Amino acid sequence: MLNQELPPTPGGPVRGTGNQPLWREWHGLELGKPDWASWSHCLAWSLHDASIGPLIWCGMNAYYQPMQFALPAQPAGWRRVIDTAIPGGHDLPATPEPWLPSTAPLESRSLMLLVAAPLLEKTQVETPPRAKAATGKKKAGGGNRTRIISLEG
Repeated sequence: MLNQELPPTPGGPVRGTGNQPLWREWHGLELGKPDWASWSHCLAWSLHDASIGPLIWCGMNAYYQPMQFALPAQPAGWRRVIDTAIPGGHDLPATPEPWLPSTAPLESRSLMLLVAAPLLEKTQVETPPRAKAATGKKKAGGGNRTRIISLEG
């Protein structure tokens, strides 16, 4: 899915095709314009799906000053999953809050992770019939409901 060994593609992101409908896009403060210079202190990336659009956006600011990052448009909306600039205990909420701005202000030396709302709303996971028959009894912990992105231990 993501190959860290390949350098960034000149001219923009590689769109998903065929068996690989996902693609990664690198950003700087502006979308699609990462700063690969040795003195750069910020970087962002996003993971896109051919049918849903952007799924995940992550911005990292290693600079001593705050930075303002542009965000890819997500029609269904973003949820803020992680923001290390928020005081401990609130930086990783159990229920991610909607993120409405079209930009992400990252404080100095911080990281923010946004997830597309549809990813967090799809919580039903089908249990294969064979697995149901094999267990015979109900398991503790919510049965066949789980989160795609689990923030709980």
